[in-house]
Amino acid sequence: ERGNAGFSAAELDALRNWIEVDGGGLMTLAGYTANANDMAPTVALLAPTGMSYDYQNRGPGVLDARALMNSPPPVIVRDIPAPDHPSVEGIKAMGVFNAYPVVGDGQVIIRSGEFNLAMAKQLGAGHVYVFSDEWITQDVLWTPMGRPLTQCQQSCNQCKNQCTQCDNNCSNCQMQPCQGGQQ
Repeated sequence: ERGNAGFSAAELDALRNWIEVDGGGLMTLAGYTANANDMAPTVALLAPTGMSYDYQNRGPGVLDARALMNSPPPVIVRDIPAPDHPSVEGIKAMGVFNAYPVVGDGQVIIRSGEFNLAMAKQLGAGHVYVFSDEWITQDVLWTPMGRPLTQCQQSCNQCKNQCTQCDNNCSNCQMQPCQGGQQ
């Protein structure tokens, strides 16, 4: 019988056993679609870990760069309460966009105001890491040629990437090429 957003009790037990007994590691990201309905399966997987996402009634999330900073994404977060944690070694700031707050009994790694954005926890022999969105996977915006970018450079690079993608999508149709980051 399937429940918990499509996972059986046996599947959830197998994941927890893999983490706790076998020393497995689980990392979750939230937000790629900015659709709260898409969070249910991840929240179901996290239930046995004591950590989760506060996603209900949050819309696409709690950190929207356009509303908070009048600039393109990401929101630059500098509150790293656990600077000695291996996941943030050498990191002074993190880019986040939208974001669902992380809740539970893990160690808070990254925070913005009242919202915990990353938590980590040892669970038996294994580890669980829960991050508030997927923006960290957008490495093309962060480290071209191995150098971190300023927020202004990130915005320009994002626009350039969007225009290239848009121009490629439009090459076989009658639409005008992308101009200035417009879709």
